[in-house]
Amino acid sequence: MNIRKVDVESFSSIRSIDIFITAASFEKRCITAAQNLDKRSIKNSIIFSNLRNQQYVRKNLKSLEKILKNTKKYRIDSSDPIYTADNMIKTFSSFQKSRINKIVLDSSTFTHEALLILLKVLSIAFNSVDLIILYNSAKKYSTDSENDNDIWLSRGLKKVRTILGYSGEISPTKKTHLILLAGFEHYRASLLISKIQPDLISIGAARKGTSTKPKHYSANKYAKDLLTQVFATHRNVDEFEFSPSDPIETSINVLTIRDKYIDCNTIVAPLNTKVSTIGCAIACKKDLSIKLIYSEPIVYNFKNYSEPSNEGYILSANTHEFL
Repeated sequence: MNIRKVDVESFSSIRSIDIFITAASFEKRCITAAQNLDKRSIKNSIIFSNLRNQQYVRKNLKSLEKILKNTKKYRIDSSDPIYTADNMIKTFSSFQKSRINKIVLDSSTFTHEALLILLKVLSIAFNSVDLIILYNSAKKYSTDSENDNDIWLSRGLKKVRTILGYSGEISPTKKTHLILLAGFEHYRASLLISKIQPDLISIGAARKGTSTKPKHYSANKYAKDLLTQVFATHRNVDEFEFSPSDPIETSINVLTIRDKYIDCNTIVAPLNTKVSTIGCAIACKKDLSIKLIYSEPIVYNFKNYSEPSNEGYILSANTHEFL
């Protein structure tokens, strides 16, 4: 597996795409990869669309349908992971008799949970296929916010649940160690911690120089520092760093902090970039005892969640690396 930072125009260099997969979203970033790929190189394209929030997704979904000719649409549900997994399995079962050599996945606007489920489904449906994962970095998050402490991407906490395919090995006789990869949403993270009630917390933030955009570093550090201050008096709190732009480095960082508390149940909450979330999936592949969880928010900042940039990442992998 390797990853390269590129201008999104470089996505057009990818050839011989048997299946292109993307997610229609309220974020304009969902269009970036599709716009920049060479459509002549795409044999089949699939758009997953969340049946929730359709009024906010509809416009971008129509744009994707215009860009990707003869595409197929499938529904997923951000509140129902079993429905999501079942529909993904049905989607790719139709390709079982086809010769599939290369799959390209735009990870930019899937939820963390849906992305992780999709990676697991692809690894089961396609034994050993080239998997190229694209990610369009956001130029700015919470575009209506002026300061780091004003950023909001979502509000409230509807539910915390284990991510399908990443249940880990949990013993009721062991203490619980929560590894949280913080993003910008300190309030969502604090609600998650209060819900889990872990014995130990390791709060991670971006290592300086590894953020997908330099200005994201300060906002991420602000959120991490606030979380540390809030919970340090109530829990055993540790801190660590990881790379939002390198999944291999992130997987190593997660496993290293796991090793410090090896006798505990390990629960990981990925709340940063999709690139780092992929790193958490790699960590789970190396240690099956790790459990991944998802915190479902009540509402998103639909109108001002993010602004696309002209930069992105190309991650070259194989489906077997996630099984």
